[in-house]
Order: sequence, then structure tokens, then C-alpha cells
Amino acid sequence: MKFSTSFLFRLVVIPFYKQHAGFFLFFFLLLFGIIPPQFLIATHAALIQAQLSSIALMLGVSGGWILYATKCLRFAEQTFQQYHHSFLSLYQVLPVSMVFRIMAICFLVMYLPVFTYGVLTLSIAIGQGVLWYVMSTTSLLVFTLFFSTYWLKRALLLPKKEGITLRPALLRSHFRLWRNIPLPFLPLAYLWSDKKTGILLLKLISYLSFNLFFIRNAAIFREDYFTFFIFLIGAMHALLIFNLHKMMEQKLVFLRQLPIGMPKRLVMIVLVGMVLFIPELIMMLISGFQLLAFTESIVLYSLLASQLVLLFSVLYTDQLNMKRYVQYIFLILLSYLFLYMLIPTILIVALNFGTAYLIFHEQYHTYEYKEAGQ
Repeated sequence: MKFSTSFLFRLVVIPFYKQHAGFFLFFFLLLFGIIPPQFLIATHAALIQAQLSSIALMLGVSGGWILYATKCLRFAEQTFQQYHHSFLSLYQVLPVSMVFRIMAICFLVMYLPVFTYGVLTLSIAIGQGVLWYVMSTTSLLVFTLFFSTYWLKRALLLPKKEGITLRPALLRSHFRLWRNIPLPFLPLAYLWSDKKTGILLLKLISYLSFNLFFIRNAAIFREDYFTFFIFLIGAMHALLIFNLHKMMEQKLVFLRQLPIGMPKRLVMIVLVGMVLFIPELIMMLISGFQLLAFTESIVLYSLLASQLVLLFSVLYTDQLNMKRYVQYIFLILLSYLFLYMLIPTILIVALNFGTAYLIFHEQYHTYEYKEAGQ
């Protein structure tokens, strides 16, 4: 059992954390990087206390946990169903109970960030005697563990052609599904069909963070701190942008053959940013109407969209892998902090769009030759 478990660790668990390293890094920066050290413990204690006193917030957090579990299951299932992993059918010779234990260990390690946070909140809830939270959260964690383990066991043991999938069958025919989608919205439609779990999880993070700024800490709200946070929110979507670029150059490669000018091609990405950050705009207009003027909310919304377009254009400068892309993102964030002290935010928006267009216009066609040469 030790060898079988360690083998699946190398095949599923370690690649899962490597592939999502950028996501975990930005999540860590969101929870610990933007909070001053002297307020770190107090802030997280306030967040946990808010969960214990608000059913709506607890349901939102639980939804995020379920989305993360779905992300783990989808990654593992896709790994099992790959053609060159057909040798995993040898696990059928092992006892079913042993396979179940192996899958439980693997999923628990993948789910460890959520499980650790859940146990922490449970310990505080037990100390304060919040019985309803203890029972509901314990039931959720136990059910998630057993259901996910059973799901992974089925996905591993069933033959490849009969394997179960989390994705609806209709999504397998992209042409049939998206044939009525207008061409400018095609990248957005593909991004949603392929990364809806990640998108929903990012929107949940935005909701919880905006709730912290506008409601929990409304008395000490500062616009400059919130603008820095907006920079981080935009950077957190970089993993989606990385996948969008990959999708544009692989699944939607036929777009290169269409007679479309450079401005219109870039407008497709602008539309992705505008639609993707509508939830953040709504939260700023509704929850922050007493702290932010309408024009300020629109400018920050434009800042998010322009940052997304810039992050997309940067990917055409070279054959970037995720590690180098993260380095570019940190450089862009540092430049934002410097520019914010010198020029108004609206000029940063204009600078983002202008720089993105120049990069995209100069590198779009040369990128195709670089990719062919590689």
C-alpha cells in the first residue's frame, strides 16, 4: 500500500500543487500579504467570528470549499483518464478497501488547505459553544471527504471509456454548444466552459474581501489601501488569463485566419475583462456606495479590466511558462505601486490599455513564428 500511495502522490497530488502554485501564492498574499502584521491575527479572528455569527457568510465559505473540492476531483479525474495513464487499470487487482484508503489519503492531502482552515474554525466554534456551526461544518467536511474518495475510487477503477466525469456531456461538443455565440464573446464562452470552478472561486474571494473592506472595517476604510487591493484582485485572475491565452492559441487558433484587425482582436479580451469583473463592480456600487463615489467605482472597475488586458498581452512577448509569468506579474504590481504615488488612477488605466495594445500589435504575429520555431 505504501508504494501504491506514493506512486499516486507523484502522479496526482504533486502535479496538482505544481500546476496551481500561482493560485495558492495569490491566495496566500490575499490572506496574509495585504494585512499589516500587527492586525493579522485580529483580522482572521474577526473573519472566523463573522462566520460563526452569520449563516449567509458560512454558506458562502462552504460553497467555496465545495468548489475547491470539485477542482481537486476534476484534476484527478482528468489525470486518470489520460491515455498514457491506462496502466492505472492495474489498481483493479488491489482490494477495494485498500484503493478507498489510498484515494482518501490523496484527496485529504489535496484538500489540506481547506481541511486545516475548517478544523481551526471548528476548534474556535467548540470553544464558544456554537453548536449549529460545529454540527454543520463537521457534516460538510466528513461528507466531502467520503463522497470525494468514493468518486475518485470509481474514476480510477472504471475502464476509461466508462469513466464518470464532472463535466456535462454537452460541453464536449464546443461547436454545437457555442455556435450561436457572437464571435467577440467566443473567448469568454470558452473560458467559462473550461474554468467555471476557478471563476466562481475567485468571485467568492472577491465577495469575502469586499465584505471585509466595506462592512467589517468600514470605520477605518482607506481608498489607497483598497486600490492596492484592487491591484491584487486583478493579479489573482492571472491564472485564468494564462489559460485563456493557451486556449486562444490552441482551441481557437482558427481566429488567426480570420480577417480581423488588431484593435478588434484586442477588443475580444477587453470584453472578457469587462464581463469577468461585473461582480466586483456590483459589489463596489452596492456595498461600497457610502465609501466610494460612483466615478471612483467605475475607474477601479476599468482598472481591473485594463490590468487583465495587459496581463494577456504580456504573454505574447515570449514563450512564458507559469514561473516566468508570475515574475512578470510581480514586476507589474511593483510598477503599479510606484505609479499610484505619481499619477491619478485613470492615467494608470490609460497606460494599461496603451501598453497592452502596443505589445499586442507588435508581438501577435511574431509569436506565431516563435511558437512554430519552438
